[in-house]
Amino acid sequence: PPDVVVPELEPGDALLFENRTWHAAAVNTSAITRRCAIYGYSYRWMRPDDWEAQDPALTQRLDAIGRDLVTPMRWRDEDGRFSLKANIPALHDWFDHHRAIGCAEAAAR
Repeated sequence: PPDVVVPELEPGDALLFENRTWHAAAVNTSAITRRCAIYGYSYRWMRPDDWEAQDPALTQRLDAIGRDLVTPMRWRDEDGRFSLKANIPALHDWFDHHRAIGCAEAAAR
């Protein structure tokens, strides 16, 4: 397409883009290994495209809120469809506490 953007990057540069942007990797003709970090954020109810559960070696190092953030809120129902599961008590407690603080601060204004 005529509006294709080909970023010319140097070692150490970073390219950030919104994940719905059409993209593809180019051939690496250099002797330098390219590294990539992919970070995606989406609604918790969306089906993941990589894995549904994190490695226990990671989750054991997290605090309760961290575990809640990476705990899948979905599981398959008896028909094999993805369904929601709200088993994130630490995150709910954090939200309730901060919502209460926000309401108190707003009332004080």
